[in-house]
Amino acid sequence: MQLKDLKPYLKYLFLVPLLALAMSSLFSVRTVITCSNIFLICSALYLLLAHEPRRPRAYVYAFFIYFIAISASMLWTEDREWGYVLVRRSLLLIGIPAAFYTYTFSSKQWNTIMLIFSRLTLLFIVISIVNWIIQSYRLSLSLSDFFLPYKHRISGRECWEILYSWTNYNHPTYIGYALMAALIGCLTLAKQRIVHPAEFIAQSLLCLFVLLIMQSRVGIIMCLTVIVMAVYLFLPDNKVAKGTYWVVVSGAVIAVAYIFLFRHTGFSLDNQRHRLFSDAIEQIRLSPILGVGIGDVPAALNDFVFRNPHNQFLGDWMQAGIPALLAILFLLGCLTFDAIRHRNYALLMFVAVSVLVMLIEMPLNLSKGIATFTTFCCMFAEKTRDSEN
Repeated sequence: MQLKDLKPYLKYLFLVPLLALAMSSLFSVRTVITCSNIFLICSALYLLLAHEPRRPRAYVYAFFIYFIAISASMLWTEDREWGYVLVRRSLLLIGIPAAFYTYTFSSKQWNTIMLIFSRLTLLFIVISIVNWIIQSYRLSLSLSDFFLPYKHRISGRECWEILYSWTNYNHPTYIGYALMAALIGCLTLAKQRIVHPAEFIAQSLLCLFVLLIMQSRVGIIMCLTVIVMAVYLFLPDNKVAKGTYWVVVSGAVIAVAYIFLFRHTGFSLDNQRHRLFSDAIEQIRLSPILGVGIGDVPAALNDFVFRNPHNQFLGDWMQAGIPALLAILFLLGCLTFDAIRHRNYALLMFVAVSVLVMLIEMPLNLSKGIATFTTFCCMFAEKTRDSEN
């Protein structure tokens, strides 16, 4: 059998590891790293056997520029050991986008991968809910205790630990981030009438339900953001409907901002993040141009548990100065411009929820966050144009 006879099957060398990488975003860091490495190796093999490279779009170069901007601060960091760890993690910022340019999706292939990912994620949610009920019964916990409107523990346990005790990972923000990627994928398929809109509505409600249970503040806001944007996409094309939509949305945004900024609530910014933000701003004031160096952030914050200020923009500015801040803004700007230019609402939504995550976490400082961000940015950006509505 010759290589040309195997060519119809070589696509699975890229597609199957990609699906595994997408699903790994719901599980442990080790799982994500393993799936990322397998995906990169298989992509290299596919390129070697199928010879299908393409010229990258602008956002791929933006990933490379961002990597260079943060890695350059190794030149003046003192803690080189921790700096090398972060730079090694950051290699995914250029590895994953480069891997996507070894393959060209057909409309059917992209839709199939997103359909499988979306429905497997729906299964993940259902299993988690069933597990929550079983564990609550086993631990003699009242289900109503999970729905109090503030951060709290139940019988000494975090809510998300109970909900996701069947998995090997339970970080509420990053699970919520992955759930949003699946929800956006489901919306894309519903807009193309590949799945019924009722499936998107059901998945939206289930996502919102589990995010309420695990008390993910940013997760709830992300989910509501996706739902609000989805409503706009399905509105009839007339001025009255869209005008009413903007009035309602504007009122809701003002109300939410008032509650979070001016009213005391347990879902507002917690004391730990407030301290990290304040300390990061102070360090930026002392080293505004070049930052403290990528490896020296934990020492500068005097925090070797969280290790970063839990804000991507403050964190980049603090660790690598103004060049890194400009690089992350340029990266997000390129992705947004690409989405608007090609009318790619899926990519636009994912960038929006990514910014929300970046406001309270530093995902591009962690292997899991980097893999999730780059994988889904590339998946949505590389959605075939003939599948656009």
